[in-house]
Amino acid sequence: MEMNYQEGVLWKVTAIDGKGEGVIAKTDIPPGTLVVEDKPLFIVPSHVHTEDSNSLDMFLDEAVSNLNEESSTAFYSLADFQNVEKSKRGIYFTNCFSLGDGNTGMLPIISRLNHSCSPNTEFYWNSSAGVEELRATRGIARGEELTDCYLDFTTEGRCRREERRMLLHQGYGFWCTCEVCDLTEELSEEDDKLRTEANALSVDCKKVDDY
Repeated sequence: MEMNYQEGVLWKVTAIDGKGEGVIAKTDIPPGTLVVEDKPLFIVPSHVHTEDSNSLDMFLDEAVSNLNEESSTAFYSLADFQNVEKSKRGIYFTNCFSLGDGNTGMLPIISRLNHSCSPNTEFYWNSSAGVEELRATRGIARGEELTDCYLDFTTEGRCRREERRMLLHQGYGFWCTCEVCDLTEELSEEDDKLRTEANALSVDCKKVDDY
């Protein structure tokens, strides 16, 4: 079945001022709505991702060569912030998503979403259906950009604005200017404090789960 990687019922890929391309809502989207079901172009097993660079390069060469023309075009259209000239490895590390079981997937649609430290969507790997589900976490207005978060905020060192901005610049080549990173100094300090407290609570919850 032919897949449209540029537009769906609720969304479409379009140019975003100052960001290159992104995804916007074609209509008002209520919170909790399933916006996208994104089937990976291919899945990289955890041992290939972590074993050594040669294993990963060989896997990517074979996986990309097996894609049909439409899927291959979708893969090479994704960003590569690691190289001046695009490479399979650079595209992979810029866009790969953890699937929750140690494996990573190349998601041709969700990879188009730009980052926000206060995103309006959340993604979840539906292992039984073999798709990454993207749902609205709040009401999204028609024409509003769909965003997700590139960072795991439960990991230490990502609560403060400057920490997040530096990590995003190092990993993806941009300085975040989302509504949270654009707060005044006073409001940003308050936000940093709340995020630090939330992170501490998540650590405590994990300790309970591990007990």
